[in-house]
Amino acid sequence: MLPPARRSALLGLPLLIISLMLCVPGPARAQAGKADAGTATPKQPGPGPYSVKTDERGVWWFHDGAGNRFLSMGVNNVTPAAWNPRPGTTYYNAAVRQFKGDMAAWATATRTLLQDHGFNTLGCWSAPGIPDGRGLVRTVVLYLVGHEMTRCLQPLRPGMEEMMRTNLREMMAQYPDRGHILGVYFDNEMPWFGRNGWDRNPGDTLLETALDLPDSDPARGATLKWLQERHGTPAKAAAAWQVELNTWESLRGGTLRGRMAAGLVADRTDFTAMLADRFYTTAAKVVSAELPGMLKLGSRFAGDAPDAVIRAAGAASDVMSLNSYPMAYRSNPDQLARFWLLGGKPIMITEYSFRARENTSGNPNTRGAGMVVDTQAQRAEGYTGFVGDTMTWPMVIGMHWFEFADQSPQGRFDGEDSNYGIVDVENRPYTTLLTAMKATNTAVFAAHGSTSRTTPTEMP
Repeated sequence: MLPPARRSALLGLPLLIISLMLCVPGPARAQAGKADAGTATPKQPGPGPYSVKTDERGVWWFHDGAGNRFLSMGVNNVTPAAWNPRPGTTYYNAAVRQFKGDMAAWATATRTLLQDHGFNTLGCWSAPGIPDGRGLVRTVVLYLVGHEMTRCLQPLRPGMEEMMRTNLREMMAQYPDRGHILGVYFDNEMPWFGRNGWDRNPGDTLLETALDLPDSDPARGATLKWLQERHGTPAKAAAAWQVELNTWESLRGGTLRGRMAAGLVADRTDFTAMLADRFYTTAAKVVSAELPGMLKLGSRFAGDAPDAVIRAAGAASDVMSLNSYPMAYRSNPDQLARFWLLGGKPIMITEYSFRARENTSGNPNTRGAGMVVDTQAQRAEGYTGFVGDTMTWPMVIGMHWFEFADQSPQGRFDGEDSNYGIVDVENRPYTTLLTAMKATNTAVFAAHGSTSRTTPTEMP
């Protein structure tokens, strides 16, 4: 992963493990009746179809097919083994080591651990074989345009809609029973800033990325055509950008990179907006056709995105999703206000975490996102503070912790080596953290329903 401070989109589960997983019954959870805002009883979701609505006080909720209100409290990457471990490293492999290959026993124990501590959602990259239902829903990342770092330029290449359909069908084939799928994400941490999805560099954007593509890539030709239609001649473009340019064919990203002429800034903004509009409009069309009634949960922004991209995502989605690693034990009001006002849809925080130097996996925490604290007690304090505060915002309807198990202390596939888990690499629970999670997850339903906060009305 580049840089190490962010998540990779390439998490998954080996096909061998998936094939071994059995759909075993989990612990029973009574179906809740309709909830009144402010009730102290957390509501577990029944089957879909799911929706998002406000209550009489303007507070947002998920609703199941019976109309019961709930919030999505989840854990990401709930899998029986680490994906693609590096040779010679220690890594989570509980289904083999602790459960002696009994995948059904691992799935039952894991489901029980999650639900006993107030979680009701299997987040991204969780094993398809863990049985959902009975109060447990799941979310799925579709990766509609694949994983390539230039995938934001796919709207300029032929065949994007068919690519989306093919990728969706391949991903969803793992989930033949879809009655408890809360919703789907179009993608994860797309590089809308050009180089990646989190480093905002106004002088190096998707426009420069497109111009640096090889001449054989249709996206480069489409970009040159778009610029020609805006400026006509190279001379007019050069004047607007305050650069030297003799021919369109000679234009490369390096010609523009780092320059900030007003005409160039406008072109960058409009180019990104055009790409986002085409991507999100087509993504919504494909998901609606292939998965009628399924909630569209956005594309899991890496904490930020250009304004036009957030607007386009909001127009195409039912829920805005963003990954936000806190550096304090409280919510981020400016970030939430920005996504609410630009996107106009309720929000889920789909990645967050706290790491501790004190851990039983031996994680050094040298690579990975988010703050590093000293003790497991401080991780617990961070969870209580960040989740408890964030869930009192009326437009926030879910939070998904990253992740189920600690990463390898010698580094996972991309080198991240952090104490993110609610269990360690030997499947030993972090009981102090889990105790705080249970108390917080139980309390957020009432806190959300009775909040005195209102949705933001001014941009930060």
